[in-house]
Amino acid sequence: FECLEGIGIYHSNSYIASNRVENITYTAISVSEGDNNEIVNNHISNARFGIKIYGCNNNTVINNVVDSVTDYAIYFSHSGNNTVIGNKIFGKRYEQGIRFYRGNGSNLIERNEIVGSRYGISLAYCSNNIVRSNSLSHTT
Repeated sequence: FECLEGIGIYHSNSYIASNRVENITYTAISVSEGDNNEIVNNHISNARFGIKIYGCNNNTVINNVVDSVTDYAIYFSHSGNNTVIGNKIFGKRYEQGIRFYRGNGSNLIERNEIVGSRYGISLAYCSNNIVRSNSLSHTT
């Protein structure tokens, strides 16, 4: 059978930690319309999206490993005041490592390692972000 979503959270104040999520057709870990969630120490492989966060503020994504996704490893849309630290993202030619799109801004993106993406870190239509001490290699 086909598994479309690995873990789906649709509320606030959740702690998603130490999971292995593999071979997912669409999104490995999805958080929608919830604030103050933590996604920590998960291992994700073989999915379209690794971690997808939509309409959420004040979330932390820390020390996750995302391997072999096809589109976005870590994707935020319409979200702000989020923290993305110490994640390892690698694989064969995927679209984007870390992407923020149309949000409130004020995000911290720090000490992430991104290997092999088409675009390493992308911020579109959001402001006042801090991007520092990240390692990007083999991006085009």
